[in-house]
Amino acid sequence: MRNLQELIYSKSPVPIQNLIVSSYGNILARKKYTSHFKETLQEIEKSERFDKKVVDELQLKQLRQLVKYAYENVPYYNSKFKANGIAPDVIQTIDDIKKIPILTKEEIRANSDKLISSRYSRFGYDIHHTSGTTGTALSIVWSKDATMKEYAFVERIRRRTGDLNSTKTHITFGGRLIVPLDQKGPPFWRVNRSENQYLFSMHHLKDKNLPCYIKKIRELKPWYIEGYPSLVYVVAEYMIKNSEKPIPLKGIFTSSETLLAYQRRSIEKAFHCKVFDRYGSTELAASMGECELGGLHIDSEYGIIEFLENNEEVSQNEVGEMVCTNFINPAFPLIRYKVGDIAKPTSDLCSCGRTLPLVKEVIGRIDDVLITKNGAYLGRLDHIFKETIHIKESQIIQESIDRVIVRIVPRIGYSNKDSSYLLDEFRKRLGDNMEIEIEFVNSIHRQNSGKFKAVISKVKMPLNDRQ
Repeated sequence: MRNLQELIYSKSPVPIQNLIVSSYGNILARKKYTSHFKETLQEIEKSERFDKKVVDELQLKQLRQLVKYAYENVPYYNSKFKANGIAPDVIQTIDDIKKIPILTKEEIRANSDKLISSRYSRFGYDIHHTSGTTGTALSIVWSKDATMKEYAFVERIRRRTGDLNSTKTHITFGGRLIVPLDQKGPPFWRVNRSENQYLFSMHHLKDKNLPCYIKKIRELKPWYIEGYPSLVYVVAEYMIKNSEKPIPLKGIFTSSETLLAYQRRSIEKAFHCKVFDRYGSTELAASMGECELGGLHIDSEYGIIEFLENNEEVSQNEVGEMVCTNFINPAFPLIRYKVGDIAKPTSDLCSCGRTLPLVKEVIGRIDDVLITKNGAYLGRLDHIFKETIHIKESQIIQESIDRVIVRIVPRIGYSNKDSSYLLDEFRKRLGDNMEIEIEFVNSIHRQNSGKFKAVISKVKMPLNDRQ
């Protein structure tokens, strides 16, 4: 069904594609902006300035409620707690969270049905898929209320710019195949009318097309741009190198990749505004967002983040693996979930006046940029793996301008059908003139730091020359 829908979309004229995009956008908008959205947003805009002691008390209260709820309503936790001798009232202090075993991606994958709360029927939640390049592709359930709350936290960051909300005219640079790959000329964007959103194709970001992108941005006069930093950077760097006049915006909102310092500098120079970076995940595991002064704040109302090394809390400004407990998704609660990213917490205070704790740096999501043979720069390709269930791990290696190796650690059940799917999806994005080889391995090498590198590029590109 999905392939048929994609085929119909790709063969439809642009006005029909815009209608399809707007229809989907309208469905999502109704899920985001429920009758409780404004109330939730107002509450978290107040709580981000609460006294730290009050925030700590609220976190403890939410944690105790969550553990009790999970024990009583989530089959996985009920069995896990009983097997480990954990009573539902085990949490008396925040530190007591350490009495609960850590949850891994493999455990989620093996127990996804048992992690769904018995209070939710199939019509009470949506299913989302994580990417597979950072390890295991997962199916994650979002309650309807969780969708609204997730976007309330996104909106809180938008409003840190001043008079701005998510429905102002804006541009999105993401990974979806929104414009057919074989399209040669503009428009390289499609329109979601329900939210005044213009989705720009990442697959046509070639030097010859960039003047067209920039012209459209000037024409639209958007309030803001959101998306992968590596893609926004391609546009910004082209503007700077070609002495293009800056395009002033209210803000740039980046996510889904590590925002690098040189990317931030170029983006802010080209668009005469601040970049606000956000950390989030499909699992709704944790949320962090930058303030107007550049502090990366943990959204404490969203959940708890532990930063661990060998299961012990790291010192401030030391690197620790993130273990996350979420508060916003009762349909699929995650308690002490090892999300797979590493970061540096800090005890510094932000002069913005918010009492939310700070993270000095999120380290675990750096991806290289791939380049196609015809000159297009591509950011993350992790969305290709979202529908795969027979792949344990994967890694993309660009050996040369015309050759890419996709390393696969297969699971039992992997077949030629999976290989055909991968080759087809990669060709859609990299083009038919790129040699794409699937290489099967037993494991994928980690760096000395233990970090998994999803993409390795051996092609020297101008965009990677900046330090």
